Amino acid sequence: MSNLQQWSAVVAFFVPIVVAVLTQTKWASWLKACVFMAVSLVAATGTAYFEGSLTGKRWFESALIIVPAAAAFYYGWWKPTVAPKIASLTDLNT
Repeated sequence: MSNLQQWSAVVAFFVPIVVAVLTQTKWASWLKACVFMAVSLVAATGTAYFEGSLTGKRWFESALIIVPAAAAFYYGWWKPTVAPKIASLTDLNT
């Protein structure tokens, strides 16, 4: 396993928390999914860049790890534990 793959897995663990902070509970699920994808792809870009060189191949490799791993971490760990609480604390409902 390369350093890029390892860092991508680590970054994927924290993507759901960033998404929980950015999204609002009243948003439609498709909009939350779009925010998740955008955050995941930005995270892949940053991971590939800070891990050495940002090329299309390295970005794609990082994205292929971050997107599914972040979804798995969300449903397996963050959603049952703290993600809903974070989302409600950062909600802008008036």
